[in-house]
Amino acid sequence: MSSLGSHNPANGGRVDLHLQDITATHVTYTVALATATNRWQGVVALAIDDGSLAWQGGQGETAPDWLIEFCRGLLRSAWRTRESVAWPRRLTRWRDAKD
Repeated sequence: MSSLGSHNPANGGRVDLHLQDITATHVTYTVALATATNRWQGVVALAIDDGSLAWQGGQGETAPDWLIEFCRGLLRSAWRTRESVAWPRRLTRWRDAKD
């Protein structure tokens, strides 16, 4: 079971990111995404040099586009502040669904 526990959000979606590894070229996070009716898990690598993302496994990339874009935005924010703030060990955020 993911760190989202046994409860999906009543509405909108939730993103839960856990730092897995940091190398000279990439930062890797496990990803758990959830809406009221579904859950997706996967692994994403964030390139340190340009902030590009690559899904490395799981089904995270099959989640709704608005939830993937929200996840991407969280990771890009972490990338933009990487020189002044350490990579977050965990990020958990909720947002309302986009229509």
